[in-house]
Amino acid sequence: MTGRMMGRKKWAGFGAGLLALLLLPLLLSESHQSTVITCLLYIYLGSAWNIIGGLGKQISFGHAAFFGVGAYTSTILMLEIGVSPWIGMIAGGGVAAVAAILLGVLCFRFRLGGVYFSIATLVFAEIFRILAINAEFLRKYSDVAGGLGITIPFRSDPWNYQFAGNLPYYYIILALSAGAILSGAAVRGSRLGYSLRALGDSDESAVALGVHPGKVKIAALALSAFLVALAGTFQFQFIRYLDPNQSFSLHLSIIMVFVCLIGGFGETFGVVVGAIFIVVVRETITSLTSLMGGMNAGAVSEAIYGACLMAVAYFFPNGIVSYARARIGRAKRMRITAAGTC
Repeated sequence: MTGRMMGRKKWAGFGAGLLALLLLPLLLSESHQSTVITCLLYIYLGSAWNIIGGLGKQISFGHAAFFGVGAYTSTILMLEIGVSPWIGMIAGGGVAAVAAILLGVLCFRFRLGGVYFSIATLVFAEIFRILAINAEFLRKYSDVAGGLGITIPFRSDPWNYQFAGNLPYYYIILALSAGAILSGAAVRGSRLGYSLRALGDSDESAVALGVHPGKVKIAALALSAFLVALAGTFQFQFIRYLDPNQSFSLHLSIIMVFVCLIGGFGETFGVVVGAIFIVVVRETITSLTSLMGGMNAGAVSEAIYGACLMAVAYFFPNGIVSYARARIGRAKRMRITAAGTC
């Protein structure tokens, strides 16, 4: 009964937070709306990465590959044959899922999990980045060369996923983020989620229970890749510039990892805490260091930002939400023990 009540409180809090977020942009300037959009994007990406990285404990350092594949697929379809990005983003998700399945077959069918999987995903993203920079067929879409990126023409047409102002983009990414959190919760409580957690604890024990490691991990990787690819379309329709060094960047992949690491691997709502922490800390440090002026302000800002992330990872190795959950559970057990001795 207690667990059910806690679950109801958690989802009531989710509903209240969602309602507040629906009203929040009406009180914010355009620049602050952009900051919240970034935070929501990180929540979405963290939720998608958490499926394979948090539940399955298969740490991917190359999820930006799927982000970039989604962005490039929808953008090229729009520029080449006039396909709406709303449709192109689904196509991009499909292409990313196929790429993930191929990667999963190469890794999981040959039992290349753990650190080998992490290295493979890192190389996978780098291959896509190099291809996007050097591909000849992309040059016709760029002002100078394919490696310098693609400028998406602004048409101010909702059918083309383009709007005047940040408000529509805010509500789109809010809907995507809420959907990703709900999807993550659904996966966690599904057979796939139980299988992933069993494999994350021990492959041998999971196999003894009838779990097929390869199929489960490939399915989780494909689902995660599909969701991440949708964010690729959103981001580059929002900024209207497609750069291979950004879309396939290691920094983006690391952001996904840290969002889940700070909140707690496998925690449904941990991504919210992780994303808010990263954005707030980064914005605060950037504002403070900008007051310093000089050429080294940016470098100092990045150094302090990195140190803060590492400090949280050190003091909360299982994540802030997991730490809080453990402390609350310990406090309850102590109260029960104290009541029993009275």
